Amino acid sequence: MQTLPSSLQAFVIERPKADWRSFGDPESPRLKVLRFDDRDAQIAAFDEAGIEPGASHVPGIGDIDIIGVVSDQQPVFGEDGETVITPGTMLPGWYVNILVGEAPSVPVEPGEPSPPQPPMAISPRQARLALLALGLLDQVNELVAQGPAEMRIAWEFSIEVRRDDPGVIALATQIGIADQLPDLFTMAATL
Repeated sequence: MQTLPSSLQAFVIERPKADWRSFGDPESPRLKVLRFDDRDAQIAAFDEAGIEPGASHVPGIGDIDIIGVVSDQQPVFGEDGETVITPGTMLPGWYVNILVGEAPSVPVEPGEPSPPQPPMAISPRQARLALLALGLLDQVNELVAQGPAEMRIAWEFSIEVRRDDPGVIALATQIGIADQLPDLFTMAATL
């Protein structure tokens, strides 16, 4: 979460193609470019936000760089290095870079522990014991025996049964327990 004062949010612009002086990575989501009509508008907005004139760093906000007027295109000079062939194009307005600080993290109050997440994988033994406890093992064995060779090989020789495996999901759908897979895996992990 960013801590740029809400009174300055209205001045945030998308970075136009321009020659910026900026902090660190100009693509950083922490770098905000503010555009004001002129210097007086910037001073008034900063005053409303509680930023002292000339401040280069504001605790809780971050670093500030007054850019002033910026150019969309740099001037092109002649071979002598002094003659201007193409003047630079200046963007209207008064620009400021702010590297926004990060909001302090809110301490988490101790409370009820979050419930454990269902495991993504269980052993084949656990899977078979869980299906046996639910009275589904014979039905699954029959479906596997009727299925393609790949399914039979996976059922016999896998070293784990994964909840996100397409074959497991297909089998669970066939016997009508696809929406119960998380609970089934949680129960199987205890066996």
